[in-house]
Amino acid sequence: MIQLPKNRKEEVRVRMREHRGERYVDVRTFYMTERGETRPSPKGLAVRADLADALADAIHEVARQDGVDED
Repeated sequence: MIQLPKNRKEEVRVRMREHRGERYVDVRTFYMTERGETRPSPKGLAVRADLADALADAIHEVARQDGVDED
């Protein structure tokens, strides 16, 4: 698992998960409760493991662009 700080109260976790026999890369926001417990939020993305490299390439390509998409 890889943990990346998002802000003071949240972090992004990237981890390998399995669901119904299929492997997924799960990228999910976790938050800290008032009791100090870390909980997953519904904010996230699960991608089949065989598509992870293509997604990473797409993220790198978009990050290198100068402009901003307006949708």
